[in-house]
Order: sequence, then structure tokens, then C-alpha cells
Amino acid sequence: MSFYKRRDVKASRRDRRCDWCSRWILAGTPYAYMAGTSDGDFFSLGYCPTCFAEKDEAQRQEEERRKARQIEHQEKARLFRERLAAAQAK
Repeated sequence: MSFYKRRDVKASRRDRRCDWCSRWILAGTPYAYMAGTSDGDFFSLGYCPTCFAEKDEAQRQEEERRKARQIEHQEKARLFRERLAAAQAK
């Protein structure tokens, strides 16, 4: 079983490093905290707001590319089925 949780922290209690860019997130600064399991291993990550916005944007763009590839694949499969049906009808 796996899980994933994200939480926006209003103010860090201590100085910590951003897990994306390795810059310091100073105490009192907002950041995004994530925790979960992956392949049975626990992980926790903290991102500064700038990096988290970049990470979200990169994930959104990748999701759009994945959907576009899926639509393209479905269209090719539909054309193949039409051609196959036309060839079998002859």
C-alpha cells in the first residue's frame, strides 16, 4: 500500500534545505512539504515556493504531452481499424 500527502506550510520552524534546488529555506518562510511511500520506502521532501511552482508546471506540461501522445495513439489505432475493415470488406 502506498500514500502521498502534500501540505503547504505557512512558516518553517527551522532552517532547512530545499530538496529541489538545495537553497536554504529560512525559518519563518513558507514552503511545501510532501511525504509518502514509494516502492515500500518512506520519503519526505520540502520545496521552496519557487521550486514547487516550477515542479508543478513541469508536471503539468508532462501530463499535457502524455495526453497528446495518448490521443495521437488512439487516432492512429482508429485509422488502422478503418483501413483493416475496408481491406477485409474487399
